[in-house]
Amino acid sequence: MSKLHPMFAFGLCLALLGCSSSTQPESAASAPPSEEAQTLALYLTGDLYPPAELSAQLDNELAAIRTRFRDQFPMLESIHFQLQVANELILRFDPETAASIQAGEYHGWDDLNKRYPADVVLSYGFERFRTLSLRFRALLNPRRLVGTYRSLPGLEHAGTNGQFNFVSHLYPRATDRGMTYLFQSGWGDCPAGCIFNEYWYFTVEDGEVEFVFHARPENPTPERWNEARRNIEEYEAFYDQPQRTDSPRFVTLGD
Repeated sequence: MSKLHPMFAFGLCLALLGCSSSTQPESAASAPPSEEAQTLALYLTGDLYPPAELSAQLDNELAAIRTRFRDQFPMLESIHFQLQVANELILRFDPETAASIQAGEYHGWDDLNKRYPADVVLSYGFERFRTLSLRFRALLNPRRLVGTYRSLPGLEHAGTNGQFNFVSHLYPRATDRGMTYLFQSGWGDCPAGCIFNEYWYFTVEDGEVEFVFHARPENPTPERWNEARRNIEEYEAFYDQPQRTDSPRFVTLGD
């Protein structure tokens, strides 16, 4: 599912440092965008490759937030955006084709692998399960390639490799005014969804960072929580796997 935000302005004006911080720290201005920012750009646009300008902008915004608030909220340094493994497809083949792959005699993917260079990693028990990982050497959006690889001779299944139930996570959302970022850190039975969660919410408009709220489970629900939780809902809709956003144990903060 692609997520396009045509209203999102790629070229936000960068204001001079004043009451709020600029989104382009001097030390990061010439550095290439981080993998986190590039993956985030793939999520927002649905493009095959991360747009360079948007990746740089997102990288600058995240650097500005973490630099400005690292002393007040050190946890922000360890909370990052995550998506499915960004450069990987999972493929399963019929028995005859799997045997051909294991023998090094399969050439059905040669043309595709020239266009999208990748390494083939056979799963444990490949003889039985006939499943392998195709790990692309460039950072790209595997969702855009699932349909392409489904045409491979002998293929039974093609899909992305996903990961869920993060202990901590960054939920971004584009609006018509800029970007919003909801940082989350959880604890307490996190493989089942985390019983308790701590949140930090920021917006970036016209290149300026605004700190909106910091909340813990024992605090009253923040005034702008309904706005912030849309970041979680959009992220989970991306996976077509909505979870509860109205339960005080899992998302809301007050009883």
